[in-house]
Amino acid sequence: MCPILRFGRARAPGGSSIPNRLCGACRRRAKSPKRLEQRCKRSCKNKRNRKAKRRRPTSPDRSFRRQPEAGRTTMGETAQVKKGGHHDQNIPRGVLIAAGALIAFALSATYYARTSDVGTVHMPAAQPLQTMLLHFVDQDDGGIVITNASDGAVLVKIAPGANGFVRSMMRGFARARNRSGLGAETPFNLTRWSNGTMSLTDETTGRRIDLDAFGPNQAEFFAGIFPAKKATAP
Repeated sequence: MCPILRFGRARAPGGSSIPNRLCGACRRRAKSPKRLEQRCKRSCKNKRNRKAKRRRPTSPDRSFRRQPEAGRTTMGETAQVKKGGHHDQNIPRGVLIAAGALIAFALSATYYARTSDVGTVHMPAAQPLQTMLLHFVDQDDGGIVITNASDGAVLVKIAPGANGFVRSMMRGFARARNRSGLGAETPFNLTRWSNGTMSLTDETTGRRIDLDAFGPNQAEFFAGIFPAKKATAP
């Protein structure tokens, strides 16, 4: 039967009426009642066939599941067996007790050594051998003049752009003093220690720089200041 079927009676050309269960398109294309009925039946049959082909096939019964063969396990069963086997491993009680005792002994020994200084090697404190109070004065041309704070004698003149280590070190000292609201009047303390090291200390802020930590050249430059004679910048 035609999908766009029109029920009722259709009047064909010539005035005759026929009982009709045909579609409107077939009635308009036909010229005679006979051809009308034949063409409409053929057209409606083709439409039914195309519609049947477009229908999706019925889904199979999903309730049926393939049963595993005898002697074989599924993936889920294998995973459960592996997981269960990992957690079923039992550690002997004696091993757990020994591990706990070892951890407790290590913690106790560490605490005792820290509180009683057992096994600690103490280095003798270094004593100052020479000290000198210094002023670092910036020049208009970009140079730096290091003077003795005791008598104002010029010890070292650093050319503009030379000795970047001294410049960066003094910028750090200046920032620390600015944060504390201090000026540049207080001199810096240059010290030679008994262990062979040298340091420059700002007594106002408590900041200290070990000169040997920045290489032997920096320590040698400041060591040349102690004889109270002019030293050349490296």
